[in-house]
Amino acid sequence: MTERERYRLKPGGIPVAWSEGPDALREIKHYALIYSQDAPVTIERHTKGKWQKLGARWWRR
Repeated sequence: MTERERYRLKPGGIPVAWSEGPDALREIKHYALIYSQDAPVTIERHTKGKWQKLGARWWRR
């Protein structure tokens, strides 16, 4: 069984939004655009049972 795409958004280190499924990256990028107007944000991807940060250059493409 393949792992579903899962992302979460953390402005200020606190998770505030999650996205899962085929459009997960597009959705979390939208949330990041909105939340980043107020504070720096971090997007993390759930891979192999743990959350890993995505670099800003990667998710802002």
